[in-house]
Amino acid sequence: MKTFSKYIRVLGHALLWSSVTIISSCKIVPDQPVLVRSEQLSHVERSHWREALKFPSYCENGEYEWDDAASPDLVFLDFQPGKYLVYNLCDLSINQANIFLVDADKPSQPKLLEFSLPKLVNEMKIAAEFPEGEQAEKRLNEYTQSIQQQAKYELTKSNLVDGSFFFDEEGLFVIQRRNSSGQCGTASRYRIEENKALLVDFRAQVSCVGSSDVATWKYYKNGE
Repeated sequence: MKTFSKYIRVLGHALLWSSVTIISSCKIVPDQPVLVRSEQLSHVERSHWREALKFPSYCENGEYEWDDAASPDLVFLDFQPGKYLVYNLCDLSINQANIFLVDADKPSQPKLLEFSLPKLVNEMKIAAEFPEGEQAEKRLNEYTQSIQQQAKYELTKSNLVDGSFFFDEEGLFVIQRRNSSGQCGTASRYRIEENKALLVDFRAQVSCVGSSDVATWKYYKNGE
């Protein structure tokens, strides 16, 4: 009988220790804040996005010049069923932004996109004088094309892009205009894979005295 009682006490201590171990190993995980897609975000909803996007960590020097309670300024773009893009502006004057891919089923885990950006790498000597007369437009177009033939580009990796953005069935387009009249810059098309924005092709114009129609700019395939 004493042996049986001793066995019961030992078993009781074992069960108690197991219970303590199980309880101590359980951690209370706080609920992830809900990320709401809306053009009219409340202050709380915007603060949730701010935390999820680690704003302004990925902006230039990790800073946002006009940082306040209304930041970040967000724009949403449809991407494909169950996914969308969101970008936060880092610099309003040049429309500089980080772009994230969001899974609608897992909105708390946005993926920051890394872009392959075409960058002009050689110095260009562009005449300051403009042709005049009846053949002015023709001569100007010829000059613009001859200058562009000398331009050389390399691809650089960056999470920070500037320009205007839109998405359609052909991909994500980023148009970067380098002057107020939009006559020079690059117009790039990307396909998105995981967290990569891979350059498909782009058009470019170095001379800022040419046409503002990007369809007339020189075409480059796969960054070449």
